[in-house]
Amino acid sequence: MGMYKKVNNTTLQKLAGYTVIADGSCAEIRKGTWSISIPASASLYQTTVTFTDPMPDTDYAVILEMSDYTYGGTVNVQLMVFDKTVTGFKIKTHITGTTAGAISGVFTAIKLIPMEGYTELKNKVDNPDSTPTENSTNLCTSGGIYEAIKNASSVFVGTASEWAALTTAEKENYDIAVITDTHFVLSVDKTDGSTTEQANLNKIFRGTQAEWDALTPTQQNYYDQAEIEEDTYITNQNVIVASNKTVAVADWSADATYTGFGYKAEISIPGLTADYSPDVRFGFTEANAGIYAPVADSDTGKVIIYASEVPAAAITIPVIICTLMSV
Repeated sequence: MGMYKKVNNTTLQKLAGYTVIADGSCAEIRKGTWSISIPASASLYQTTVTFTDPMPDTDYAVILEMSDYTYGGTVNVQLMVFDKTVTGFKIKTHITGTTAGAISGVFTAIKLIPMEGYTELKNKVDNPDSTPTENSTNLCTSGGIYEAIKNASSVFVGTASEWAALTTAEKENYDIAVITDTHFVLSVDKTDGSTTEQANLNKIFRGTQAEWDALTPTQQNYYDQAEIEEDTYITNQNVIVASNKTVAVADWSADATYTGFGYKAEISIPGLTADYSPDVRFGFTEANAGIYAPVADSDTGKVIIYASEVPAAAITIPVIICTLMSV
């Protein structure tokens, strides 16, 4: 709500507030003085009153008060207001008397302005909702608002030790617990503070193939990703990467799988199956030698490469990337 002072008929001067421009008055009021000079005879006389600040329209009432007179003799004063305009009005008087003089007084011109919606607004104020109510336009008690929102931010964020340090009553204030050092998202039972794991953002197994194989199917299913760490390769569920694999001259043997490439060599990669597609990335020298086949095959525990002749010396393949194509 804003508070403004009306400077003139069209300008509002801000006093306080920021949002709603409001003229706090429920009426337009003009006040001033008037006077009429009277000669020494009985007759009708009049004067014109001009407003300093014009009225919005001519729908206003005028109250006249006579505060003084210097007219002698038998006095009978009758005052009438007529010819109202937005800039003022006229006063007419009929006086009977015997001596010249004057009469004067004050006037109040008032235009009542109805406060539209006042009754409806007052009902909203007088009948606040005790709790936030859908589609209600009434005010709401602060206690009702507090009860509705006191647990709106009931998410704990902290380490496992910080969570463990809370009392049961303190834990019951939360709906969710995000454990930052173990990357767990836990739902909290508000009746006893117990938790149930809803998500583990770090469900990655890291270990050797033997350690992975030692897990039960249930234990393996717990993880979203498995990274098998050996000397020369790392695997996850969908990709097996082997690096710096050495192929000796003795590893090559005659083969008729592909025409033009009569030799093959098998490279051991544990965990590999025929469902993987191998991408063998030779070193610069080998890639430009012109003797190695552009394709390779996979089988259980190995990748098979092909050549048109047996290399004169052992080679080292920088990286082999095997992507799981089916499950």
